[in-house]
Amino acid sequence: MTVTAEPPAPTTPPPADSGGVRTVHRQAGDLSLRPKPLTVPAMFHHTVGHTQHKAALLYKEGKEWLPITYRELDERVEQHRGRRRP
Repeated sequence: MTVTAEPPAPTTPPPADSGGVRTVHRQAGDLSLRPKPLTVPAMFHHTVGHTQHKAALLYKEGKEWLPITYRELDERVEQHRGRRRP
């Protein structure tokens, strides 16, 4: 099966009463606007970047619950990445 790329759909100038919103006309089945797939590691690193000082996990030591921040968890993940078996 051969798939050929179609040129991008034309955009129309926004109507005067649209508040500046442009309309884009696409062919049915056009995948050009499909978002890139997210991976679990990508989502994790995004979360670390935005919430690095917040608690990611809690663990119990004695009777007290202690936090592990996203930054600490990221450091532990990176340490273990280097220990993977081929």
